[in-house]
Amino acid sequence: MKRTPSYAIPPGVFRLAVITLGLICISLHISSAEAAGTFRNVDPSEAESVGADPAPVKPMIVAGQNHVAVVKSDGTVWTWGGNRSGQLGNGSTTNQLTPVQVKGMTGVTALAAGSNHTVALKSDGTVWSWGANVYGILGSGTSTESSMPVQAKGLDGVTAITAGFNHTVALKSDGTVWYWGRVWTGEFDEYFMAYKSVPVQIDGLTDVVSIGASGLAGWALKSDGTVWGWQPIDLEAITQRGGVTAVVALAGGFRHFIALTRDGTVWTWGENARGQCGDGDTKYRDTPFQVKGLTGVTAVDADSNMPEDNPTGRGHSMALKRDGTVWTWGDNQYGQLGNGASMNQLTPVQVVGIEGIVAIAAGGSCSAALGKDGRIWCWGSNKYGQLCNGTTKDSANPVQVKGLSE
Repeated sequence: MKRTPSYAIPPGVFRLAVITLGLICISLHISSAEAAGTFRNVDPSEAESVGADPAPVKPMIVAGQNHVAVVKSDGTVWTWGGNRSGQLGNGSTTNQLTPVQVKGMTGVTALAAGSNHTVALKSDGTVWSWGANVYGILGSGTSTESSMPVQAKGLDGVTAITAGFNHTVALKSDGTVWYWGRVWTGEFDEYFMAYKSVPVQIDGLTDVVSIGASGLAGWALKSDGTVWGWQPIDLEAITQRGGVTAVVALAGGFRHFIALTRDGTVWTWGENARGQCGDGDTKYRDTPFQVKGLTGVTAVDADSNMPEDNPTGRGHSMALKRDGTVWTWGDNQYGQLGNGASMNQLTPVQVVGIEGIVAIAAGGSCSAALGKDGRIWCWGSNKYGQLCNGTTKDSANPVQVKGLSE
């Protein structure tokens, strides 16, 4: 294999690899996982019957580095915010301060967002994506970005999708897991950056029922209840993970992780320089720690993006409680915690002014939430219009998205 140009693998990759060996056992919990935007599992009762109208899609919201996307109950996709790489899917690369519909996308059942690309799963089991493609993360067989949806090659029968910093993952109905995007290849501590521009099966992963991705890693839940994780290093280091039990949902930040357990408590570990672990300090955490004061949680999410102005990452975390309130902690430089301030928070604070929330999304320096009344709220950085309020002014308080409701 030609090994030029070469790159020094980021130190965090190896550190993260060690940490993720302590990852956890996940049990399937459809409502929490769907609300977190990580999993999409269809209950048999939702299946379409012959001759019947298509069942309505459960609305979902996701956020990338500088853009936000929603799938409505009619299966259409709407996006807004930064569009430098075409991640809004409207055929242009112009930022959008109001929602635009993704061209040609109907029958969508789930969404995922990487830093600068967006991924959609259609009801026919095919995967479509648009935006940045520098590492082949669109799965189209090229490294050319696209401002219009393109189909991932060779994939059908897909039941779930997820996206990391520079990679995309799909789960097929046969329980296999498929990966495309950036990988590292090499040996003896000398690694070189490469990429997979079409989906490839991850060997050793079968009987998988759910998947997830963080900034630099991925994980899979098998039908026997075991969890297996990998790093993008030749896609061969598949390791079973143990630790915290009775986990129902998992969210990955750029270099930190959040686990939600069956009793509604939240556990975190990993990078903590901005307080994203919510443990009251900024020390790196090698093992899971229970976030104090959070109970009755039904969904979690974390910012898995690498900030444009900080290659080491920042990170903030979110939790949705059963009472419809949203709680956040970690980096707050742009007001992405939604508590009316801009100071980092080492423990959870409640997002002000919103209630009745059913889904959350943590983007790069911004956050979003979907209410049961169909209203969408965003807060934090608005440099690219990701708050969708017709301006580019940041807000430390939630603002309602204009021109779109579920």
